[in-house]
Amino acid sequence: MSGRAAKAIRQTVRGWDLSHRTPLSLEVMARWLNPMLRGWINYYGRFYRSAMDCIASHVDLHLAKWVARKYKRVHGSLAQAYE
Repeated sequence: MSGRAAKAIRQTVRGWDLSHRTPLSLEVMARWLNPMLRGWINYYGRFYRSAMDCIASHVDLHLAKWVARKYKRVHGSLAQAYE
């Protein structure tokens, strides 16, 4: 995966603006994100899957922040939101 492609994916993730999508449930969010994530993994991860680790951690961070904002139980802890 080139640096330009990784940067474009990170910009796309930021463009999702997950902070304004708190009314969505976790299942709806998964149905919305899975086709995009699956496509990136199939295309960019075909030959060098470990290059996708930086993108996966970026997506995980954004989703954990979304969970921490949405659910009171994990509001103060990003580590709990990751779990």
